[in-house]
Amino acid sequence: MRPNTTGTTSCREYILKEISKNGYIDGNLSLSHGFLPVIPPKDKLPRSFSLWDTLARQIPRWFYTNKTQKILDALPVLPVDHIPDPYLPRAAVVLSLLASAYWRHGVAQFLSVRNNLQQASLPKGILTPWYKVCHRLQRDPSPYQSAVDLFLNNFRLQPGIHTYELSQLTVENLDILVPSFGNESERVFYMCFVEIHAKTAHMVADICDVEDVIKSTLPVEEQIQQVTDILNAIKDQVQLATKALMKIHPFPKSSTYCDPVLWAKTIGIFALPPSNFVQGGTSGTSTPILHVLDALLGRKNYNSIYGEYVKDHGARLLDSKTKGFVSRISNIKLKAWIGSIDPNARGYHTLVDSFNALVEVYVGQGGFLDKHTGKVFNYLGVATLVGRNQSTSGHERYVKAATWEKVCEDLKIAQLEREKIRVTPARVPGHKVRNGYSLETTFYTKEEVARHYKKNDGWIIINQQVYDVTGFIERHPGGIAIISAYLGRDVTKEFFRITAHSHPKTHKLLEKMKIGSLSSQDTDSIFFKYEALIYYLQKVYAILTMQYPKEKENPTLKFLFLLQAHRLFISDQLQTIAGFLGKKVREFPESPLERLAKNSDLTEWQDQEIRLLTDKAIAMLDQDLSLVERLLDKILDKKEDIEIEFHSMTEKFISECVVL
Repeated sequence: MRPNTTGTTSCREYILKEISKNGYIDGNLSLSHGFLPVIPPKDKLPRSFSLWDTLARQIPRWFYTNKTQKILDALPVLPVDHIPDPYLPRAAVVLSLLASAYWRHGVAQFLSVRNNLQQASLPKGILTPWYKVCHRLQRDPSPYQSAVDLFLNNFRLQPGIHTYELSQLTVENLDILVPSFGNESERVFYMCFVEIHAKTAHMVADICDVEDVIKSTLPVEEQIQQVTDILNAIKDQVQLATKALMKIHPFPKSSTYCDPVLWAKTIGIFALPPSNFVQGGTSGTSTPILHVLDALLGRKNYNSIYGEYVKDHGARLLDSKTKGFVSRISNIKLKAWIGSIDPNARGYHTLVDSFNALVEVYVGQGGFLDKHTGKVFNYLGVATLVGRNQSTSGHERYVKAATWEKVCEDLKIAQLEREKIRVTPARVPGHKVRNGYSLETTFYTKEEVARHYKKNDGWIIINQQVYDVTGFIERHPGGIAIISAYLGRDVTKEFFRITAHSHPKTHKLLEKMKIGSLSSQDTDSIFFKYEALIYYLQKVYAILTMQYPKEKENPTLKFLFLLQAHRLFISDQLQTIAGFLGKKVREFPESPLERLAKNSDLTEWQDQEIRLLTDKAIAMLDQDLSLVERLLDKILDKKEDIEIEFHSMTEKFISECVVL
């Protein structure tokens, strides 16, 4: 028996009739452009709302001032009822970004150690019209920033690209319509979401076709052939979307380089409202493509942490049109239809293979979600290390606990939930574990490996084997920063979290870097006593070296990064180090540089002033790094009792920092 799909509005009817008759509602949905607007997003509001446009253009500048809140507190409440319907998407974009700027922009906010402690209040000039705009868009009663606001209605073609076609909507051809920082990493990251949905735009029409074929009176074998062809077309789109996702690249030489440190300290925190604001963070879980594929493939299991998050938070922040479309996709019951077909029918097994192939490119090894997990490991890992301590899910992130690793475990579990979608079980290849040693093997203790924790001298342990990766660090496809945080230690568990590491090419590369094996002999007891502290200090060393300015960074941004790195070190990391030793360090006063920055408009500083102050900030960072190196030397060389030495070292450090 085939499932009964009559009595409900079809996907195609919903798009062609219900959306048009309901007036303007939130989101984009069409047979031609999928979840992207049919015409380019508007680049300005009506003249009576030009104040909002003017303020939106100033958002990147506000990052360097302490006037943001004062400016927006004075914003008058404009009459939202006067905005014509076609301008509502632009209004939603601008208001949501002004709200984020109010919470996140300004030197004092940036230097805050815990960014989830911001007040959730907003001035009436933002909050009142934001409520009304969301109401007119038929959103949840509470105002929130959706993925449509942040990405899919927030782009424009670059100068010289004159034709608005899906083929032109690539990261390389697009700019952000309302940027929050104006840096290249922000552009690459935001525009990647646009390209992903451009590459999958035809999926909307394809899904409508699947439903039409299943409901038709065509002979079963013809239905099978047509659905098979459509599933193959959808699979191709998902593969293109995966390639687009990979354009968010942590490798500096990439043409679409998205600097993980820059991302973490700017873009990564911007879409996070304070934890006590009702919205929650804008995240990838609220992008249309995930919900559409889950619905089409018949996902039923949402028991994992991120399964629940997608179903609850992610679904709540979906735009109205996508919600309506997804609910109708669920009524197609594609998997049940396949299950109702006689296995002896011509083309049946090819149909099953096509269905499973689509599942594979979506959730399997090397598929869209698998690649996404790898990106999360790199970017969330670096972000946590350098100070992004709250994620879009609202969870706290901690360097000591390596909480980004737990996130990746949870994402893998969510992938496995989806793998149950397959019509027939698929074998997932496991990891090969190397065993045994050759007669020529050189053996190293963990203590010996731990001494090699720097970018110019870095070793790691994987499956009892020791590798010198010094010459590879600069070429690491996952970026320099994340691999630097794991030098000097056993990374077996972390290594195999990234599926790409199981590729034969990776093992061939490792063979070239192998220098020996891990000794089975115990190292000195002092190493085991302080092993956790040693690994934490190595991470902090990597964190501090990440902060040193790069040539292409904005000079003022360099200065702020250095200040924040020092503040995090003395307020958070040094306290954690003391905790390992059962000690406490006294409160550090603000440095003169911090006080100066908090009471200044950095946009008014001259280049020469910035350079001089940056040199002083680098000197502070050098002191931080020196303390970490001295602590590691004391432990590894076992020269004296580190617990006693720690007190005198930190007291000296405090006095040096105050002078600087």
